[in-house]
Amino acid sequence: MGLHCTKINCLVLILLLNLLLGCGGSVWTTPDLLKDINQPQNAPLPPNQRTSSVRNHDSSLKDSVVVLKGDTVFAVARRYRVTPSAIIDSNKLSPPFHLVAGKRIIIPSNKLHKVKR
Repeated sequence: MGLHCTKINCLVLILLLNLLLGCGGSVWTTPDLLKDINQPQNAPLPPNQRTSSVRNHDSSLKDSVVVLKGDTVFAVARRYRVTPSAIIDSNKLSPPFHLVAGKRIIIPSNKLHKVKR
């Protein structure tokens, strides 16, 4: 009887493993597939989506934006993918770091670098 239970246990274990492995999908990929997946997407903005002001592109180091009503340092930092402290430092803001709607603030560049292989 003990041998019979072991066979059933093994069969159940094999069936469960097949079920789990079948749910996972493939873990293999190719460089070309990764390049396609990681391309930036230009999705249209949903209706009623707020956008920030026009960015000033005459400087390669810093851009400036006009603060919108309700903007916070953290929201602007998230929107432009910089740290809140970078915005605070660039604009010499003092605690409690309130932003005034209509005021132009500096957004420091998000420096990118390429890793050489």
